[in-house]
Amino acid sequence: MIKKKFFLEEVVDYTFRKYKDFKNLKVIFPNRRAGLYFQKALSKKIKKPVWSPSVFTMEDFVQNYSDIKISNDVTDSIQLNHILYQTISMHNGSGFTDSFEDFFYWGQVMIKDFDDIELELVDESKIFKAVKNQKEIDKSFDFLDKENFDRIKSFWKKFFPKMTINQKNFKETWEIILDIFIKYRGCLIDKKIAYKGLVYKEFLSMINSGKFKDKSDFLFVGFNVLSKSEKKILKYFIDKKSSMAFWDFDKYYFEDFNQESGDSFREFSNDKILKSTFPEVKPNNFIDNDKKFSSIGISSNIGQSKVIGNILSKLIKNKRFDEDKVLILLPDENLLLPVLNSIPTQINNINVTMGLSLQETSISSLIKLLYRIDKRKYKRDFKYCHYFKDVIELLTHPYIYQFDESITTEIITDIKEKKKIDIRNEELSGYSIFLENIFDLQSNLILKLKKITEYIFNKSKNLSVLDKEYIKSFLDIIYKIDGINIKLNSYENEFKLLNQILRMIRIPFSGEPLKGLQIMGVFESRNLDFDDVFILNMNEGNFPKSSFNVSFIPFNIRKAFNLDTSDNHDKIYSYLFYRVIQRARNITFIHNTSSSIKSNGEVSRYIRQIESESKFKIKNYFISDKLIPEERKKIIIEKDKNTIEKLKTRFFSNGYISPTGVKDYLECPLRFYYKYIANIRETYPISSDILKSDFGKISHKVLEDIYSDIIKNKANPVLDKNDFFKIKASIKGMINRTLKSHFNLRKNNELYLEGNNIILYEIMNNYISHIIKIDEKYSPFKIIDLEGDKKSGYHKTLHLNKNYKINISGIIDRIDFKNDTFRIIDYKTGGDIKNIKSIESLFSNKKKDRNDAVFQLFFYSILLKNKFKESTRIIPGLMNIRDLNKSNFSINISINNQIVEDVNPYIDEFESLLITKLSEIFDIDKPFTENDDINSCTYCAYKNLHSG
Repeated sequence: MIKKKFFLEEVVDYTFRKYKDFKNLKVIFPNRRAGLYFQKALSKKIKKPVWSPSVFTMEDFVQNYSDIKISNDVTDSIQLNHILYQTISMHNGSGFTDSFEDFFYWGQVMIKDFDDIELELVDESKIFKAVKNQKEIDKSFDFLDKENFDRIKSFWKKFFPKMTINQKNFKETWEIILDIFIKYRGCLIDKKIAYKGLVYKEFLSMINSGKFKDKSDFLFVGFNVLSKSEKKILKYFIDKKSSMAFWDFDKYYFEDFNQESGDSFREFSNDKILKSTFPEVKPNNFIDNDKKFSSIGISSNIGQSKVIGNILSKLIKNKRFDEDKVLILLPDENLLLPVLNSIPTQINNINVTMGLSLQETSISSLIKLLYRIDKRKYKRDFKYCHYFKDVIELLTHPYIYQFDESITTEIITDIKEKKKIDIRNEELSGYSIFLENIFDLQSNLILKLKKITEYIFNKSKNLSVLDKEYIKSFLDIIYKIDGINIKLNSYENEFKLLNQILRMIRIPFSGEPLKGLQIMGVFESRNLDFDDVFILNMNEGNFPKSSFNVSFIPFNIRKAFNLDTSDNHDKIYSYLFYRVIQRARNITFIHNTSSSIKSNGEVSRYIRQIESESKFKIKNYFISDKLIPEERKKIIIEKDKNTIEKLKTRFFSNGYISPTGVKDYLECPLRFYYKYIANIRETYPISSDILKSDFGKISHKVLEDIYSDIIKNKANPVLDKNDFFKIKASIKGMINRTLKSHFNLRKNNELYLEGNNIILYEIMNNYISHIIKIDEKYSPFKIIDLEGDKKSGYHKTLHLNKNYKINISGIIDRIDFKNDTFRIIDYKTGGDIKNIKSIESLFSNKKKDRNDAVFQLFFYSILLKNKFKESTRIIPGLMNIRDLNKSNFSINISINNQIVEDVNPYIDEFESLLITKLSEIFDIDKPFTENDDINSCTYCAYKNLHSG
């Protein structure tokens, strides 16, 4: 089958046949991309140097003959909006006192209505009169969702604050609006900037008055739905300038009156002026082309992106991929980044013809962080402070962090190591000029953002091209707000305005527009043809779009005056769908089958139409995107001589192994490797709350300080009944002192507790009070050591297999002495069980069979016995929070429910088993592996490093 030409190739052929001299030819397209592709196709056909025709969009073409600038970007829109705001504010009797940031949304809606009115050449006095006479205002707006309807009601109340929205004040408002429209239009003409409809109307006035003197040839290419002003412009050039139009349509939907895609072309072909531009033989590409249709359903948007990536990979593998002939069409821009991340790496040339919302970029998140950190600042001891999480989040923002990595790292490290909660503003601003701008409390938000973004844009060496584009676009907005002198009275107002503006901005991706795989939005695809077309999000509500722009003009009046409505949108989308596939060879639809999305998984109506109305069959596929877990592969780290040397240095030459170290090995040898050999440090959270891990540390410290404060002032370290009066009186003060230290507060700072911390404070006070009460009953007794460690003499060297040696030590909460008996006391803030099955069970690698609290006590018993070198009775004991208030509370542990009155008879067995287990660590033939007991991984700080 002979391959038919693409539309723009046909236009090029026509251009060569029709025009001898391209120098005087102006070719007008609906969009810029079509013009670029036309020039590319033209260059392929030209064999010798010639003048290239001038190429325009309709908007550029009209602008070329007008001294009024058409608003075509966000900065212009801000200016138009502000001019409207000033016009309404100065209108006598409007009663309008709203701020600009509150008005901004309504302004955009109103300007769009004004633009539509002028584009369609509607008599403004008639349409405003019709709106004023609308009888059922609530019913007129029933096409809006509740949020937007409430917004419009709110807007009218700005004019008439004492009235409800009813027919009377609605009429009065629109009487005002007519006057405002006329004044606003005059202001725009004076200022030489306007919306498109005004400039088009002025252009029509100029050409109809005979003032248009350009003698060029004009060719209008690829237009479909036209506004009334565009249609009049086109008819003028066809009729008066002997110009030509070249239409991009197909017999399939042109001759079928049930196909709304062909409505505009049927209308134009019956127009007495435009009908001469239609060919006698209608193009029949849709049916004649040998097409293959596929439809793929998958239950997520991410899944759609993965599907397109897999298909492209297969095309590349089978050598069927021609990057210049493939189009990925995205009706939903939210799929852009997932799709880009799924494109196979073999595809080097990609061009994206759709924008990314500035609200989805790093500049938007920076604005939100700056606003939040200012809004949430508070005073501590008469100084402004920021919550540590807010500070860290701001400093780790990519624009801030990469600007001065060393300073931000220094600040964050200081916060984490000292566990700071309240970060003083003056402390942060003192680090550098850059941070001084960020934490400047005197500056307003826009001025602050201007300084910061200029600083980053001009001085940062690490910004990507795209990030520079984001910042440049944002700075343009700031300069425009500055330039038109918009008055904003607060941080909140500035943020509100910026947030609205950011939603409007689309940042185009850069790339070679005429080369490579094309990723486009629906409207960007006009006039362009590809052999392979992939359309994603082919769900009802996405293609066609279900939404329609909000308007102050009710639907029935818009329709009566031929203004743009949702009906027109459906026609446009229908045409764009059939147009993009009419010359394609392979068409793949990908849709979301999930019932949780707004379309309830319903496929687009266009897929149903192809299936039921055309000769083509669609191959339907459904893919499950449920993740199939890979077979779990166990990580094994072999030991070598270097590993053994590290172990010897760590645990003998320079240090020791503690009960925690042994527990880590028992639970997971791989965790032991990460922690002690690879030296990968655990990260500990900072929190303004008393965390579970902090509760125990704080309680231990309080008890240590209570007892050490008492015994340091006594001749001997024996506590008797008289001491406990002072001890009980000091509990709350000592908790306060310890909490201040924990939260890095100065001694003279006030301690603020709120929420959960108040409850935990009381639990801690209750826990410590119970221990003191139990100790008082046991008194008198002698304190031997508090937090006794290696420096206090609690250590021992063990001789392992193969002549290896290891030091063992640890920190013992408390050792006391009474009646020729040592007690080793371990404070526990959990519900540790005091019974074990056997000494051997303490070395189990299964968490449920091992008792770590009792293991710790036996371990400490070895250290105690080694220090004092005597066979004095040793009682190991637990003071655990859950048992303290029981009437029969006892510190004693038990083996098989037999109380351990003295640990000495068990020490040799425990030490022998300990030596055996520690010898494993030094066994070069026994690698570090994961524990088979998955429960050991639940709270492991290293679980993300291995397959468990």
